[in-house]
Amino acid sequence: MRYYFSTYYKIPPIILFLPNSIENIFNIDENCFEKQFFYRLMSGLHSSINIAIISTWINVKNTDNPLLNKVKSKPNLLEFKKKFDPEFTKGEGPGRLLNLYFLYMVQIRSIQLLLPHLKMKKIYSGDENEDAKVRGNLKKLGIIINEFDAHYNEKMFFVKERDRKMLFEYEKKFHNITKIMDCLGCANCKLWGKLQMFGLGSTLNLIFSNANNFDALKQTIDYFSRRHIVALFNSLARTSDNISKIKVFKHLYDSKLEL
Repeated sequence: MRYYFSTYYKIPPIILFLPNSIENIFNIDENCFEKQFFYRLMSGLHSSINIAIISTWINVKNTDNPLLNKVKSKPNLLEFKKKFDPEFTKGEGPGRLLNLYFLYMVQIRSIQLLLPHLKMKKIYSGDENEDAKVRGNLKKLGIIINEFDAHYNEKMFFVKERDRKMLFEYEKKFHNITKIMDCLGCANCKLWGKLQMFGLGSTLNLIFSNANNFDALKQTIDYFSRRHIVALFNSLARTSDNISKIKVFKHLYDSKLEL
């Protein structure tokens, strides 16, 4: 079995357009974290997809420069501003970026829960060297993740019975979003969109199984198939890669460059 994931990307203390107070962005009420949980995840996923598109923006402008004509895609700072700059988004842009980091933290936590159980599973691709490399990479990833000191704490949320009922509502919403993707005309968009949603759904299965008890977590992982595990790592890789691209836009923004 082969797993694909990009290099773990540490969350920086300050990101582009980050204001002084997180509470000012989300208008957080201590009594409604559960209600915001689903919104923040979906907003983070939306931000991740936007950054992926904006960072490889197709160049459609005609130019007399033959070298520039060969450029098929490039980062689009203007589109980035339209999505995340507070001046273009009525102050909502920074919250969208923070939701991306929130999504990332939840995904990291799910991988942290999964890795100890993966040690007991056989990784087989038919290539012994490749299998050894995957096992080594998983071990390194586990060490890096365990060194991170700000993991999402799932046991603080959805602890009340009325809050747990929300999980069933979220499950329905996830299914509805997946069904909507069936209407997409682009086959690749449909494939990657569903893969991301499946990965996020698998992430939440791990998170909330562990919130209940360890036995429930073990049962969930035992139920997981190869595609669940691959989707988990793929989702983390996508989010990690898109977060790393924020550095590019920060450089362009600080340099006042327009590509």
